[in-house]
Amino acid sequence: MNTRRLEEFRVLAHILNYSKAAEKLFISQSILSRHICELERELGLSLFNRDTHSVSLTEEGKFFLKWLEPLLEQTDRTLSAITEERAEYRGSVKIHYSEQSLNTQVLSFIRGFIEAYPDIHLNFIPVTSRGKKEILYSADICLTPVDYTDLFLRNIESLRLCYQEALLAIPPHSRFADRQEVTLAELRDETLVIPYADDLFGPYAQNLLLAQRKCHNSLHRIEAGTPEEMLLKVELGQGLALIPHHLKHRIYPHTRTLPVTDRDCRFPIFLYLNRGNGNPAATLFYEKMRESFHGPEPEKANP
Repeated sequence: MNTRRLEEFRVLAHILNYSKAAEKLFISQSILSRHICELERELGLSLFNRDTHSVSLTEEGKFFLKWLEPLLEQTDRTLSAITEERAEYRGSVKIHYSEQSLNTQVLSFIRGFIEAYPDIHLNFIPVTSRGKKEILYSADICLTPVDYTDLFLRNIESLRLCYQEALLAIPPHSRFADRQEVTLAELRDETLVIPYADDLFGPYAQNLLLAQRKCHNSLHRIEAGTPEEMLLKVELGQGLALIPHHLKHRIYPHTRTLPVTDRDCRFPIFLYLNRGNGNPAATLFYEKMRESFHGPEPEKANP
């Protein structure tokens, strides 16, 4: 139902004069008359009594107006609140991010936020150092796979957003070439390519430790400086790799990926807010993202 038609009905219902109502609505009398007829047909109701001298509401019209007015008033209040919120939040948000944290769901939220708050500039800066908490304090927002949620970090609010499925990237002629899925225990005596191996809080190192336990420490490893180098080493047949799902579209032509069925092998994405900066736009970004991924927080009961 067209909300503009409902507003036109409300104006006419109060003025009860087509000419004056049309003038207030900045449309012609003939257009207003046509719109009211269309609304009546859509509702299956007769809203107005009309004759050559006067216009009045029918009983159905009075009932519809009584029902409609609170709805339109609530709509007006909501639109006003949105307008005020958009006007309040301006400026910029400095966001440190790790590339693997920008999966499809995260990017979809960011696009929606930019559209909803065009006066807030999001400044994205890739994380170039790994495993250092300092990156949390030099930005407003941080998106990363590194888990600091169990540490006490002053003025830092943290949230686990979601998990990405883990895949096993295999080179040509791998013994898993005819498989549709794989478990970590089946990787015994294989070589895993690990980027950021010295980042013990990071998911690559954590998943390596998990795989080692399930393979009774029989795995071999070779290190890679970046995920890009990791994928190249797999393509060249130097080893296998546990990768987040979003890297699937970046593998080389002869590399395949298999789902890893171990549910504890996965790649988390964490969101951090530096409240110490006192940036209301950053707080808005954090709260909207939390709501998008986890729903609104439940209201606290009154003591």
